[in-house]
Amino acid sequence: MAVENLLTFDNRVFALFAVCTAALILKMFFVVYLLGKSRVKHQVLSSPEDYEGKTDGKVKSHPDVDRAIRIQHNDLENIPAFIFLALLYVLTDPREVSALIVFAVFTFSRFVHTGLYWMAAPHGVRAIFFIIGTLANLFLIVQILWTGVHALM
Repeated sequence: MAVENLLTFDNRVFALFAVCTAALILKMFFVVYLLGKSRVKHQVLSSPEDYEGKTDGKVKSHPDVDRAIRIQHNDLENIPAFIFLALLYVLTDPREVSALIVFAVFTFSRFVHTGLYWMAAPHGVRAIFFIIGTLANLFLIVQILWTGVHALM
């Protein structure tokens, strides 16, 4: 299929990519909301100058704020890579069922990982969903490399 046909909503694989990408970005926005809400609730500002005239100028901390920051960092370490890899995968013209499985698995794993992280679930439980998401990304990498190497031969 030509590239101009792959990157259109007429291509169900691209449509699925777009839906999962939008859902993941919306989830990231929700984490920003959780972070802001936690900062306000616990009066934890992000930098010393924000406290000017209010306290001794030292940045306070709270476990909920710290947790939201860690969730945000974790998202930034994983979701952009998935979006880039998934887009390259769309360009390989994969089977729809393969794309559905890998895109849905990654998206679901990130939502569950965030929920577990926010609820302060033990690391081992969160790690399962982190690993699932990582395996989805590794699957995408292997498929992209396979397609790319074969195109070069």
